[in-house]
Amino acid sequence: MNAQPSQNEPDYILYVDRLPFRGRNNDSGSEIQYDILLPILISQSSIPSPPYESLIRPPLWPFDTCYDGGAITSPEYLFDHYQLVGVPRNHQSTLPEGYFPLPQITSRRLSADAMHDSPIEIPIHRCSIWIGSNIPAMQPYPVEIGVAIAGVAVQRNRRRTLLGRAAFLGTDIRMTIEFLRGIPTVSVWVPRSMLPLVPTLPTSSDGG
Repeated sequence: MNAQPSQNEPDYILYVDRLPFRGRNNDSGSEIQYDILLPILISQSSIPSPPYESLIRPPLWPFDTCYDGGAITSPEYLFDHYQLVGVPRNHQSTLPEGYFPLPQITSRRLSADAMHDSPIEIPIHRCSIWIGSNIPAMQPYPVEIGVAIAGVAVQRNRRRTLLGRAAFLGTDIRMTIEFLRGIPTVSVWVPRSMLPLVPTLPTSSDGG
């Protein structure tokens, strides 16, 4: 059941509508785990919006509510899944060690997590992070949620992408998880103020 908002909350627009979780085998292969998936777009920070072609079916990233960091990915994943201006798609089996197609702005030490067995120092790269929509009328209007990404070399058989709670701090985005008919899904509502270019659409003061 959705929590009732206060009178000071903004109007919300349904942006991701009941996107199914993804089932996958755990590291030992002994059982199936389910990931919350969200459509995520990456672009250079100098670009006002991701390329239109990428808005139709953006890659899906797992959202781990237990991870307190932001967004993590590998250079290989960016090459394979995103159209970055001036950066060709990756057709090589490997990339030069230490190469990343976005400018580095700082670094951060990460503890062991879902992508690594031991603590590592990782570079933080400047970019724009957008959430995409699975609703056709909303797909031309991506919502920017972040301005930096952690780039790592992912260990074998580990996730190549990961979103944590910090990716959504300060956005006022709302999410709901449902288990209707035994099918887990996630829905996302965004404040009307985050979609200033969208034509007039019905809004909801209760997030759905």
